[in-house]
Amino acid sequence: MRGHGLPLDKASIVWNGQTLLERATTLLLSVCEAPAVLCGTSERCARIHLQNSGVIDRFQGMGPLGGLEAALADAASHGASRVLVVPVDLPCLTPELLLAFVPCALAQQSSACCLRSRARTQPLPALVHVDALPFVQEALLAGHRKLLPVLSSVAQRLSPQVGLAMIEAVDLPGTKEDDSWFWNVNTPEELQLLQQGESLKTAMHQSTHGK
Repeated sequence: MRGHGLPLDKASIVWNGQTLLERATTLLLSVCEAPAVLCGTSERCARIHLQNSGVIDRFQGMGPLGGLEAALADAASHGASRVLVVPVDLPCLTPELLLAFVPCALAQQSSACCLRSRARTQPLPALVHVDALPFVQEALLAGHRKLLPVLSSVAQRLSPQVGLAMIEAVDLPGTKEDDSWFWNVNTPEELQLLQQGESLKTAMHQSTHGK
């Protein structure tokens, strides 16, 4: 990412005193003990100072689907049964949302589960069973790159009675409707809009409680 004085790598963007990478790691620590960071390439691992701990994509240049494959393979090597994949570029995700999502996702008894917000399915965060690994690899070898269609296909094959489970974010216990949960930050303009939106919400909150 270039321009407006922002760092090249969006994982290093500072939001509310934390980089987006630090924030995503903190989110994962709310639901798991040892989160892994999907770096993509060894060069990126070095750039974000994770030379010895980042997980590198085994299918290079295949976007989030390549990252999912790396996550599933890493989880399988550690004896885990599922992976929770959280993107680094959704700074407004909350621990409360993830803490509510994971048990609800497990209860669906599907091999893959995602969230829906305002009638739109969000490919990430996603909870995926490690049994999906060979099917994800198959999709990558066939040249597929889009995450959501592959998750849907995998779920239909592994858990045909349920398919891809989709949970309405606003229906999760302990959460409240928040349009900013899935606000994606990929450009300087998007970060600026997010900052303006947060400032506006704060001003409205102060005004309401000041009356």
